[in-house]
Amino acid sequence: IDEKDYKILEILRVNSRTKVRDIARKLKIPISTVHKRIRKMEEDCIIKGYTAYVNYEKLGYNISAYILVKADYHRLQKRKLDKIFMIENVLRKFPKVSIASLVTGQDRDVILRLRLKNIPELNTMLENLRGIDGILSTETVIVLGEVKQVGAVR
Repeated sequence: IDEKDYKILEILRVNSRTKVRDIARKLKIPISTVHKRIRKMEEDCIIKGYTAYVNYEKLGYNISAYILVKADYHRLQKRKLDKIFMIENVLRKFPKVSIASLVTGQDRDVILRLRLKNIPELNTMLENLRGIDGILSTETVIVLGEVKQVGAVR
């Protein structure tokens, strides 16, 4: 991956629907070159897919929250399970979890990102989540506002 590839990625990150022709014009390189580079980055899984940014509030999802999860290692080890099993279990049971990340620090093991319609729905989610085998405790952080949704390529 070189400087031209990074420039292509940056353009696609800002708007994944940008036409190859427009990218080529902006970067002053042939359309065929841009097309080949994009295809190569897709094949190499540098570009994993294309997505739309959704306005969740327009869909009625007014609550955005992070749930910090502490794993019950004793219980997981006793059952010969690991954190990955616990996360897969959470994702299977709770499709509204959009991101699940293994983390370190702050005495937490997993951070879940989700969007819900209201506080009662969040309470129900938390009650159900705490009932999952291998979860010792949770802490909820409600997002008051988002400053930036997409990061730079580098």
